Order: sequence, then structure tokens, then C-alpha cells
Amino acid sequence: MTRNNGFIDLNKILRKININTTNLNSILASPKITLIHQPPLNLVFSFEYEQETYFFKHSSETPYNELVSFYLLQDFGLNSLEYDLAELKFRKGVLSKNFKKEDTNYIYLEDILMDYWKIDIIDVEDYNNLEDIWDALENRYQNYENKREIIEKLMKKIVDIFLFDIICGNQDRHSGNLVIAENQDDVDIQLFDNERILSQNEIVSLTMNDNSRQNLWIALKKFLKISSDDFKKIITEKLWIISDENLDWVFQRIENTTGYPIPENEENYYLEEFRNRRKKIITFLEKQEQRKKK
Repeated sequence: MTRNNGFIDLNKILRKININTTNLNSILASPKITLIHQPPLNLVFSFEYEQETYFFKHSSETPYNELVSFYLLQDFGLNSLEYDLAELKFRKGVLSKNFKKEDTNYIYLEDILMDYWKIDIIDVEDYNNLEDIWDALENRYQNYENKREIIEKLMKKIVDIFLFDIICGNQDRHSGNLVIAENQDDVDIQLFDNERILSQNEIVSLTMNDNSRQNLWIALKKFLKISSDDFKKIITEKLWIISDENLDWVFQRIENTTGYPIPENEENYYLEEFRNRRKKIITFLEKQEQRKKK
């Protein structure tokens, strides 16, 4: 695939499959394009190329967020959809391949919540918290022989996701971008859409036991208050993923993927913002420990 400054030239790919790229309207009018979201909200569509299904998503934030998130999630020990940089008619975004396998059933967390709690989509995010998710998963897998193993595995990962979002300031972990993959051998979680890291709002969508979209520090305080010591250690032990040293390794892996170095201003942004996050989290944890001793 041809690249410009690290970005895949999506216009050239679309022309290869005989799509008129004169303007965005002509692209989206093609029967070879499956439109998923359209402006002004966002632009997401899929297409077939060389026997693969690809998805293009225009990034409302910097497109590097998805790539940085992918490697940080890997370092944390979580699975996520892998993204690459792509550009379409001066719209910078990310490109990904279809992750779904034929022998696997995929169900969105929001569907599991709606089925168990008998709610409509408009209310589902009120149940996007660890307690209500646990109850819904208990119900879904109640007839599985290895029910306990499945629930423990999924809830451990969901707690890890909650902590990752706190460490990285991701505000957009709604129940529609978390998928559970089920097959005869395993049940696991597939993450995607991680571009809202380093949110200045300091909000998390996946919460402890209250309605969705809670102040990050309130959510963390509640977690530290009621969780076991094993889980409490995770957030401290995983802070290394946003260290300067690991971020440099993230930048190198992105350059290896795109064949082009991340612009200096982008690198400086991530280094500075994650330094601030580390400092805030460490200070917060120290204060909580002091209060505990009083």
C-alpha cells in the first residue's frame, strides 16, 4: 500500500477497485462502499480489497491515538483491534481489518446488558458498570459447565479495562465498543475504538457501581475502597506502560508499522500528557494511603 508521510493513500486503493474518488459524495455513493456512520457525527465505512474487509474511520482526535492505544493495551496485557494510519481526501483517520472469525459468535456488551436488564438502547449506559455487567454475565453463562472460569476471566479483563482507562484517561468505553467473542474453545473480549485517551474531561464511561460517565478520581477512589489488595496493586504495577521509556518503545513500534516517524509535536504531546497523568495518579494513590493510615 502506498503511503504519504506514514498514512496509507486510501484514494489510490479505492481507485484500484474502480471507485470514483472525485469527492467524498462520489466515494460514498459507490455500491462497493458500506457506510456505517456518516458526517456530521463521524465517517466510518467498509470496503473489500484483495479478499479482505477493511474499515476506515475518520479520527475526530489525532489518528495516532488509536495506534498508541493499541500498543499500550498490548503492554497492559489486553487485546485490541490493530489500526494503521490512512488518509482519504484530506481526512486523516485509521484503517483496520475485519477481526471476526467464521467459527466465533460475537455479541456486544450492550446487547448482553439490554437482554438481562430488559432495557432499551437509550438506557443501556446506565448499566455499564462492574456490578451490573457481572450480573448480566452470570445470567448469560449460567448453563455453561465452566461458568465460573468464564465469569472470572471476563470480569478480570473488564476490571483491567477499567484500570487501563483510568491510567490512560480514556473516556469512551461505552458498552457498544466492547465485544465478547464466543466459540467452542474459549470466551474472550475484543476491544476497539480507543481514540479518546488523554481526555481532558477526566471522565470514565465504564464505572464501578453507579451510572455511566463518572469522574475518574471518584471511580478510582471507590475501586480502591472496595477491591481486594491484588487488584489494588495492578494500577501501581501497570503505570510503567505510560513511562517515557515505554512510550519511546511505542513510538518505535508505530514507526515500524507505518515506515515513518511520529511527528515531533505528537511525541511531545504524549510524553507531556502521560507524565502529568503519572504524577496525578501517584499523588492520588499516596493521599489515599495516608488517609487509610489515619
